[in-house]
Amino acid sequence: MIKWKSIDKVEGSLLYVPEHQACRYYGDFHPYIFRSAVLKKGNKFHDGLSRESFIVFLLSGVMRVSCSSGGGEMSSGEMKHICKSCQYVFSALEDCELMICETSSSLNLCSQFTLDHLNNEELSEKEVKNYVSLKICNQLWEMLLHFRAVYNAGLKCLHYQKLKRDEMFLYLRAYYKKHDLALFFREFLGEDHSFKRYVLSNVDDCATLEDLIAGSNMSRSTFIRHFKEVFKEAPSKWMLRRKSENIIQDIRFTMIPFSELSEKYKFSSPAYFTTFCKKNFGKTPQQLRDEQTD
Repeated sequence: MIKWKSIDKVEGSLLYVPEHQACRYYGDFHPYIFRSAVLKKGNKFHDGLSRESFIVFLLSGVMRVSCSSGGGEMSSGEMKHICKSCQYVFSALEDCELMICETSSSLNLCSQFTLDHLNNEELSEKEVKNYVSLKICNQLWEMLLHFRAVYNAGLKCLHYQKLKRDEMFLYLRAYYKKHDLALFFREFLGEDHSFKRYVLSNVDDCATLEDLIAGSNMSRSTFIRHFKEVFKEAPSKWMLRRKSENIIQDIRFTMIPFSELSEKYKFSSPAYFTTFCKKNFGKTPQQLRDEQTD
């Protein structure tokens, strides 16, 4: 088992702090690529549907993972990939420290290697059934260690986070067997997953199911049949649930004006946005936001 080294400080102090904090790409001005969480024994971590694909690194402790792509116990020094729109829950069996890195639906490990290169790897049903997580190699572990120290010291620049994510991808490409990567990213592989990637990459830009179908180069009947096979439910029901999850997250955890949220989610008017919230959540957008701030 990899042990977390005690590096809580880096030499020197962050300079020109006001300049960093004034930058639009610094800290809370922009969504984080990396984030961390500490779970006490018995606590759980989940955001409902994952809004982006991400990799969770377990830095210390033991936790149980429950998700649609398969679950089980993870120990310190292991990592797991969670696909966009996957239902997941992390339950701490001991005190745990997590680091999460958001990826994307169109993920490349380097400029010359995409996940499609892993399609030739044959995965047995037993491997897929028994798979839970992947060990963090020493090179990646040292990167996470250094990043954690620098990030905690105050360097939260978005550009820095992007550089560290690119470095992470290079380590995955350089130090892991293709077969292991195929297991790790298996939800992105194969014909069904090409369809899934199309849906996940485009659904938020489509106001209606017909818009989503139009860009798929499929007939309506073929698209709906294929959608049910891949997502295990009707597309209209899935899209409504996803839209509702995203809306409630934005209402509760951002201060985006409701008029902008109405435009973002392609409602015909702010009044109709309010009507949607009353129907689906039982309260107005303002009431939902006030609950979160109480």
